[in-house]
Amino acid sequence: MQLKPEEISKIIRAQIKHYENVIEQSEVGTVIMVGDGIARASGLEAGELVHVIADAHIYDRHVPIVEKIIKNEPKKAPKLILDESVKDFYAFTKNSFSLPGYEYTELNEKIPIAV
Repeated sequence: MQLKPEEISKIIRAQIKHYENVIEQSEVGTVIMVGDGIARASGLEAGELVHVIADAHIYDRHVPIVEKIIKNEPKKAPKLILDESVKDFYAFTKNSFSLPGYEYTELNEKIPIAV
């Protein structure tokens, strides 16, 4: 059986038709801005970014701390600022990025290492 690209596309569109997109617009904007900034500094033009989380998991010993963490009050996403004067990708330093408005919840527990 041989499928044409448009047939594959039709199948994918049918499967995701009712998929609910729950990502916040601010997160999308941050990813796009970082991609554009890195592309610009590398002398490239930003294209489409596809990100897939692979192999994300929580071990049994992590469940209690994760349950506690997800009960925290969500914080507003900070603004990521990229130094636009950097024109060479390898010239970026930790000082080339800033996150004004970044808030976090203190975690005073140790998370066990899974070996």
